[in-house]
Amino acid sequence: TITKDIQNTVRAQGGTCLFAAGETVSVQDLFYAAAMTGADDAVLALGRKAAGSDTVFTLLLNRKANQLGLHNTCFANATGIPGQGSYISAEDAILLLQAALKNKTAYSVLLSGRWTIGATAQHPDGIQIGQNYKMAMNLMPVPGMAALAMSTETGSSFGTLSMFTSWTGKPYLCATLGSSSFADSVNDQANLFLSYIPGT
Repeated sequence: TITKDIQNTVRAQGGTCLFAAGETVSVQDLFYAAAMTGADDAVLALGRKAAGSDTVFTLLLNRKANQLGLHNTCFANATGIPGQGSYISAEDAILLLQAALKNKTAYSVLLSGRWTIGATAQHPDGIQIGQNYKMAMNLMPVPGMAALAMSTETGSSFGTLSMFTSWTGKPYLCATLGSSSFADSVNDQANLFLSYIPGT
């Protein structure tokens, strides 16, 4: 359930999927909203459902990061809202993307172009959402090059983008930090791919 407290938090310092206070959304829809759009209201609702509170969810995030070998990553809060002590390194962003690629559910969500949040009393027609990072496919200079991309914008590591692509049957992973916009992040990635991938 999307509480008024969640709404107040994301309005002050995060992103939203435009859920209404009191709206009950399925776990699946919350997961798609969080992964596809980075909606902090979905993240907070998921965290409270899974862990009971933002504090415990933050502890679980850090525990999972440690299990994945992300030793230069810290979640200071449940959403990674910038400026509150959270950070992730480029290497850890790659490791996180690799873990997502191995998880069937996360992989399918990252590949999704669009998703419809199920109908609720507040949104009887549901909510149409799109994969923000699908834009990467259109922004890359080599047609069809980008397979999927994942933002890990976290605190002082704002502007982080990790991307996976396959070129002539060989997989490539790349991460960049500190870009001022999503388009700049993709441009940074494109320049790296063009510089280091043979035949591009």
